[in-house]
Amino acid sequence: MGDKREQQIDLSYFKGKTIAILGYANHGRDHALKLRNSGINVVVALRHDVPSTGWVEDGFRIVSVYEAVDEADVIQVW
Repeated sequence: MGDKREQQIDLSYFKGKTIAILGYANHGRDHALKLRNSGINVVVALRHDVPSTGWVEDGFRIVSVYEAVDEADVIQVW
């Protein structure tokens, strides 16, 4: 059970939308996991020269920055 702040957040705006996470470092990973666990569709964008081993293990679909921006309704930059 989360704290009161988490319980008061209304995520209904994001239902049925795709959020692209650009950058998956410390905060990007946490936000991507929380969004996905809340039922939001999340894609993770990585530069072509960044290895994707850890991100794939988390079960996210990894796309290029261009693909993410093209298909996302909301873009979150880390």
